[in-house]
Amino acid sequence: MNTVAIVPAAGSGARMGGVKKQFMEIAGKPMLAWTLERLAASPLIDGVVVAVPPGDVEFTRDQVIARHRVGKVI
Repeated sequence: MNTVAIVPAAGSGARMGGVKKQFMEIAGKPMLAWTLERLAASPLIDGVVVAVPPGDVEFTRDQVIARHRVGKVI
């Protein structure tokens, strides 16, 4: 059986004054990258799906997933 993690990262940051938490950096890396790396490192998880708003797909793909070389994202 395959196990896929679904990461909801579609927040608008309205409660944070427009700053999207998933893209806030901690120690030089977006919070979303930290989360995806941990999931990708798990031998129990075969794939990861990231749910972002349509306007954030390219940024997420290029600046989070590709830039930080996160594996298992489908």
